[in-house]
Amino acid sequence: MKKTLLLSIFVFAIFMVGCGKDSDSVMKCNINTNLGTYTLNSDYEVHHDGKYVKSITTTETVSSTDSSIIDQMATYMDSMYQELSDTYGGYKYNVTKNNGKVVSNVTVDYTKINLKKLVEDDESAKLFVEDDKVTLEGIKETYKNLGVECN
Repeated sequence: MKKTLLLSIFVFAIFMVGCGKDSDSVMKCNINTNLGTYTLNSDYEVHHDGKYVKSITTTETVSSTDSSIIDQMATYMDSMYQELSDTYGGYKYNVTKNNGKVVSNVTVDYTKINLKKLVEDDESAKLFVEDDKVTLEGIKETYKNLGVECN
């Protein structure tokens, strides 16, 4: 159950992260999840023009006193983001481990990501992709459904 929740959060984050070039406005969002043996904190900055999301930046921090969990999560995050970058393009990421934490900084430029392929591969992407663009309303609704709080 915990791995399923973590996987869901990571998959969601993968599709929701970006870089923010030429953005008019920024909506900041956050979710903290305590999964028993580790915690996951995700911070999002949604860069948009009022209707469409141009990019999202995400910082995810996994904390644990169990070094094997940190090692496992670092490996998982690194391979996951590399696969997404190879599959959809537009991703830049960095995964680091330090002092009982693994931190991923991920950016996706929605002007470069292959949204058509994303929608083909993941039906749920239809909730936020319209006319080959990511809608702000779709992101807000998706975040709300996942328990992500935005200001």
